[in-house]
Amino acid sequence: MLLPIAGFAGPALTLGPGAALPGTAVMLPLSFDPDGGQVAALQWMFQFSPLQITSISVNLGTAAIAANKTAACAGQAGSYTCLLTGLNSDLIPSGIVANAYLTVAPGAGAASIPIQIVNTLGASQVAYDVAVTGAGAAITVSASSLSSLVCAPPALSPGATAACTLTLSAAAPSAISYAVSSDNPAVGVPASVTVAPGSNSASFPASAANPAPANIGIADIQVSSGIGSISAFIALVTGPIPPPAIASVWNGASYQPGAVAPGEVVTLFGTAIGPPILVNAAINPSTGLVSSSLANTQVLFGGIPGPMIYATSTQVAAIVPYELAGQTSINVQVQYLGVPSNAIAVPLATTAPGIFTLNAAGTGPAAILNQDGSTNGPANPADKGSVVVVYATGEGQTVPRGVDGLVTIGPDDPPPVLPVTASVGGQPATVIFAAEAPGIVAGVMQANIVIPLSSGSGSLPIVLTVGPNSSPPGVTVAVR
Repeated sequence: MLLPIAGFAGPALTLGPGAALPGTAVMLPLSFDPDGGQVAALQWMFQFSPLQITSISVNLGTAAIAANKTAACAGQAGSYTCLLTGLNSDLIPSGIVANAYLTVAPGAGAASIPIQIVNTLGASQVAYDVAVTGAGAAITVSASSLSSLVCAPPALSPGATAACTLTLSAAAPSAISYAVSSDNPAVGVPASVTVAPGSNSASFPASAANPAPANIGIADIQVSSGIGSISAFIALVTGPIPPPAIASVWNGASYQPGAVAPGEVVTLFGTAIGPPILVNAAINPSTGLVSSSLANTQVLFGGIPGPMIYATSTQVAAIVPYELAGQTSINVQVQYLGVPSNAIAVPLATTAPGIFTLNAAGTGPAAILNQDGSTNGPANPADKGSVVVVYATGEGQTVPRGVDGLVTIGPDDPPPVLPVTASVGGQPATVIFAAEAPGIVAGVMQANIVIPLSSGSGSLPIVLTVGPNSSPPGVTVAVR
């Protein structure tokens, strides 16, 4: 009879806990402790409710990689079995053997979802069975997600204080604390803020230093949880806020003025139209869309804020709202720190295509990928008859109708309403795909084009036509 040895618990697999929102994925680490045992292979099963977990996948952890192991997993609704194998001479050390990625059902609601580790077994170097214990964990699902963070006033002079208000998507079932931080030491914030049970908001102060440092700039105030974060920007000023002024509105790809189209990325130039440093696009956590307010900057198209791509004091980029389709003219205006700029009247067309270029100036080599995924250019031309991927904007309304700020994720990418054609070196080029670019915000189109066999060689002009309008000249594709 085998007797237990004091202080020896035996090899064990232990799943780490996690937190998620309904409809999102969470990673749980699976750790292995050999506890003095010699284990060359492992087997285990994840067990869960298929009503609460809609998908699961696994990749190798650092301990499995160090032991040169591979994982084979398969499952069905409610269970997922994995076998970790390799050379028997390579023992599995202590550490993470696998990372499990589980997707919580959209309708899960606030809950604690148990994930069990069962049917555990190990194998020794000589293929004997080794008893292994398994310990599961839980995914904490919160229905109260971060919704908004607003700091008022949005600009502080030295020694002044703003009141920052955090809002949740639903009332907190119990007290929830969130970490608070500032990326600028000139603005002080508390280490945390707590939302009381039954409430959906809480406030905290953000105070500017006095005297002000030499380079005051802006501060990114961030509130974080274990499953997300949200930001608000505070500008630090030492005098009156100058009124923003727009000088021009250009196509964000071709850098040409003129008519704009629904869904087009546009670039505005001016003074005092945004923050003193570059701030890039952010996702609104309450909607999942690219935010229409960035570092206290908004671009209004006929009074409607468009999704923001980036903002600086002299240049901002935004997307013309799709809902303006059908109008013939709109007023474009910037609002920074609550102060409106002058308005510029801009014609609105059905399409206004422009091709993105490598120099981000609208001329020269286009931002094109060759058929092998490499960047096209004079030193890396495309073969005749091959397919190249072109990125553009100004394609106009899509089918179905475009959603402002939506990141295109497929599987059916919306094509433009109007037809897309192309030419390379003056020769008609076949367009085999033209739709919103996967993984990029709506308003950026991807066109897959076949380089004509009859085209010449070298840096050839490339033109995209969407409906009645074509991209400006001066953009090239390199052809071998």
